[in-house]
Amino acid sequence: MSLDKFLILEKKMDLMQTPPEIVDKIINFVQSQISFNDSILEPFLGSGNIYKKIPNKKKYFCDTKNGINFFDWNKKVDWAISNPPFQLLYNGKPINSFILIIDRLIELCNKGFFLLINHKLWSSLTVKRIKTWQNKNWFISQILILEVKQWYGRYYLIKFELGGKSILNI
Repeated sequence: MSLDKFLILEKKMDLMQTPPEIVDKIINFVQSQISFNDSILEPFLGSGNIYKKIPNKKKYFCDTKNGINFFDWNKKVDWAISNPPFQLLYNGKPINSFILIIDRLIELCNKGFFLLINHKLWSSLTVKRIKTWQNKNWFISQILILEVKQWYGRYYLIKFELGGKSILNI
């Protein structure tokens, strides 16, 4: 599967911009866990709500509107923080993007990444996938539960960490 064939579903992107109060909670949670000198990527800029609040000097973003496709990004970073799209277009058809994004971030991040997901994506976190990531020394090390009333209720900020301590028992 060639990564250059993925496109964000632009119609849905506008519906799921991270609300400012949720961004504040995300940044407060993340800030104490990363160094100010670490490099950070926001792989799916959207309206930039998360990116604008990242205090680090070395921060980058991907945004197809600016011609920077996440799947074409090849610069290593320490961390990534995002509310990723749940679906991408692949050969004109929508597909679940969650696992593709995780696998790509594992390639790009030196330390870890934080992804905001909904309850529907939990079923994508199969034992087989989690074990595959753990064999690469990547672990789900923290989860922040958030209420996002504008959307569907519960959302989860999941921290994937290289060499971290897993909070999951499988």
